[in-house]
Amino acid sequence: MCTKQVALELQNAWEAFENKDDIFVIGAAINKENEEVLKEFRDLHNISYPLSSMNQLGGAYDDFKSKIAVISRDMVLTHKIDAPVVTKPEFLELFEEAINIMYGAPFLKSPIRNYLMGANQEEVSFDLNELFSLNEGDEISYEIEDNGNPNIVSCELNGSIITLSKGAEAGASEIYFTATMNGYDVTNSFEVINANDYLSFDFEGDFGLWQFDGDSDFEISPDGYTGKYCARSGEIVDSESSVMYLECDLDEAGSLIAYLDISSEEGSDKLELIIDDQIKGNWSGERRWFKFSYELEAGHHSIKWRYSKDDIGSVGEDRALIDAMIIPAKDLAISEEIFVEDLELFQNYPNPFNPKTTIKFYNSSLGKVKLSVYNIKGEEVATLVNGKMEKGFKSVDFEASHLNSGIYYYRMETADKTLTKKMVLVK
Repeated sequence: MCTKQVALELQNAWEAFENKDDIFVIGAAINKENEEVLKEFRDLHNISYPLSSMNQLGGAYDDFKSKIAVISRDMVLTHKIDAPVVTKPEFLELFEEAINIMYGAPFLKSPIRNYLMGANQEEVSFDLNELFSLNEGDEISYEIEDNGNPNIVSCELNGSIITLSKGAEAGASEIYFTATMNGYDVTNSFEVINANDYLSFDFEGDFGLWQFDGDSDFEISPDGYTGKYCARSGEIVDSESSVMYLECDLDEAGSLIAYLDISSEEGSDKLELIIDDQIKGNWSGERRWFKFSYELEAGHHSIKWRYSKDDIGSVGEDRALIDAMIIPAKDLAISEEIFVEDLELFQNYPNPFNPKTTIKFYNSSLGKVKLSVYNIKGEEVATLVNGKMEKGFKSVDFEASHLNSGIYYYRMETADKTLTKKMVLVK
């Protein structure tokens, strides 16, 4: 949006309100050239509180390039909209909502998270008050407007506490709720995905048994669709690729589901899903979080996600994000062709977990093995294995209903080597 258009939008927004003393601050943080527009607008209308500018936005300015932003008195961003798609009605609507917030309408201080409920996770609770910007003495109430599909997940509201309980049916359900404060109603929604007993991956801290190939490993990124984190393709340059893969056994046919987010050069730099060495999906260009599903037949399958670049340049953020993935299997197939020489301790699954998780390892030779669990103080809280074991792949279940939520470490010790990994218990 050019400087002249910015000035026009500011003028239109200003004229839409009769009592100019009620307007706290609006800002068009587009680029350096528009700082003069902001200054002229402030001086023209004798606005005592300064409009937002690059200096006032500080280090956050880069996030608002090519945006129109509405900024509160304490310099908190209340709204932002992409300049290329903004229209006068849209801008005025957001501006009016920002004024309502000034007078006490409920205002989300952080995004509402979607939830993936995996195996062994029957219930999730969270406090809605933690999502809203509340001052001392504010009175806010909540009401569930639409409970979604109770066969997938049921929702119970007790004061400000929402409790989600898994249903018998796998799938996704949208839940709507209304927050009321000072006579203003604001309706929001979030999605809950029930993986039932199938394998699910939310990438909240680790990759589980996913393995890597290509020129750069996938990474954990704080841009998740569910929870906070997701998987992000590794940093690569022209003609390189970033790959993660695993193998699984399906007792029956079912749908592989994943939520994807792509920012790349259209038609050239792309994310591909490769199943049993055949490409079953590919995506490029600019696509925000969307759901993908592919039907898998019963049997053994190899599943590979590959983000690759051509040999000419980059567009966008040059990456692929993957989250909330469900594979219709109840166990992973660990190929003995991969680990045949050395001791190996795998990431527990699920992780985070409540209250049960599975730990797998490969014992490289006949001998004594000890597998123990420790808390963050270094105190041993459980001994899972302690004795002589044959060579091969092993699996041990860990049940932690007697322990408090938190970070724990599991350690595998043999005569020649000690391996340790971290896991998270969430109740």
